[in-house]
Amino acid sequence: MLHRDRAGIGRYIWELQQAIADLGDPRHDVTLLLDPRDRRHGGAALAVRPAPAPARHRLERVTLGWGLRPFGAAHFPDHALPPGVRVPSVVTVHDVSFLTHPSAYEPRGLDFYRAASRRLSRATQVITVSAHVRDQLVERELVPGDRISVIHEAPSASLDVEADSTPIQGEYALMVGTLQPRKNHVHAARAWVRSTAARRMPLLVAGALGYRGVEIVRTVRTLDPQARVRFIGSVTDAMLGRLLRHASLMLQPSLDEGFGLPVLEAMRAGAPCVVSDIGALREVAADAALFVDPRDAEALTDAIDAVGEDPALAARLRSAGRARAAEFSWARAAAATLSVYDRLA
Repeated sequence: MLHRDRAGIGRYIWELQQAIADLGDPRHDVTLLLDPRDRRHGGAALAVRPAPAPARHRLERVTLGWGLRPFGAAHFPDHALPPGVRVPSVVTVHDVSFLTHPSAYEPRGLDFYRAASRRLSRATQVITVSAHVRDQLVERELVPGDRISVIHEAPSASLDVEADSTPIQGEYALMVGTLQPRKNHVHAARAWVRSTAARRMPLLVAGALGYRGVEIVRTVRTLDPQARVRFIGSVTDAMLGRLLRHASLMLQPSLDEGFGLPVLEAMRAGAPCVVSDIGALREVAADAALFVDPRDAEALTDAIDAVGEDPALAARLRSAGRARAAEFSWARAAAATLSVYDRLA
C-alpha cells in the first residue's frame, strides 16, 4: 500500500513502523516488507526487504508463503490475509464500509474486500482501529471478539513541519479525504453553498481522485457555479498541516468511517470540527466536535453556520479538540501492536 500512496492505510503503515522502531523493544525484531517496485520509501525506520510479490498481485498466492519462511509471524495491515500464508498472522481491519456502503466501491475493489473479509477467520489475531469496526466484525460473525484488539491511530508529527512560514491569505473551511462517494462531498457542497459562512470564505477540498471522483467534481461545479467549493487535489504533509492550523472550520460529513484520522489531525491543529454523527467519529472526537446527521442537508448547513458565526463555540471546540487529540499517540499504538505480536507465538 505504501507503493500506491501515503494516505489512509499507507499513513498507518508508515507511522506505525516509525513508532515501532522508536520504541527499540529488544524482544521484537521487525522487518518492513515493501513492494518490490517501491522506490520512494528509503527513509523507513525499520529494516527493509522487498516483498516476494507486489501487494494484491496474483503472484502473492504462489510466492508469499515461501517469502515468509524466515519470519516467525506476519502482520498484514491492509484488511486481508493473503492466500498461501502459513505463519501466525495478524491483520489490521480499517473499516467495513465495503459491506455497509458497497455502492461507494468500484467492482474490482469491492470483490477484493469481500474476499478479504471471508478470509479473516484464518488470521491468528485481528487489530481494528476503532471499537466501532470491532463491533461490526463481531456483529457479522466475521471474527470472534476475543481475537480482536482495538488500537487507535494517532495524528502524524509530519504535519507539524512548517516548510513555508508565509501566512495563508483569508478565511476558509477545509474538507480532507479521497474523492469518493463515501466521503459525501456532493451533500457537503449542497449544504455549504446554502450557508452564511460561504458568503465570506470558500470550502477547500483536499484529496486525490478516487472512485467516481471526476463525477463528484463535475456535480459540485454544476451546483456551485460561483466556486464557493474549490478542489485543490492532493497536498503534501507540510501543506496539510498548514491548512489545518489556519482553517476556520473542518468539515467531515462522511457516510461511514473506520476511524476518522483527518478529524483527529484537525483537532490537534486547533481546527473546530463539524462531523458526521456516526460511530467511529463519535468514538474519536468524543465531545470535542459538533455532530450532525450527514444526510440532513439543512442540519449540516445549520451546524456550519453555528461554528462559523459563533466565535465562542468555535473557541470551545478548538480547546476541546486539542485536549482530545492529545490522548492519542503512535507510541501507544506501537506498544499495543507489539503486545499483539506477543500473542502470535
